[in-house]
Amino acid sequence: MCGRQRARRCGRGGVIDGSVEARHVITNGRVNGDILASGRVVLGAKARVRGDVYYDVIEMALGAEISGKLVKRPPTAVTARVAAAKEAT
Repeated sequence: MCGRQRARRCGRGGVIDGSVEARHVITNGRVNGDILASGRVVLGAKARVRGDVYYDVIEMALGAEISGKLVKRPPTAVTARVAAAKEAT
């Protein structure tokens, strides 16, 4: 799991194995895990996500793929979910 960051990027051809947690997430690569963003998620045309995407605002280019759920959440709800998950581990 990536640590909490303000923004996280994964370029074309990049791979992240595990969940991504940040205020903003921008990817044109592959994410094998959930995306938990309290702000914006931007998925480029080559983006492939195998997991759920929690977002406040999402932008997807034609060709992006998500194998999971899209969950619209206000920023505070995402933060609470992440805090609960950390306490459980």
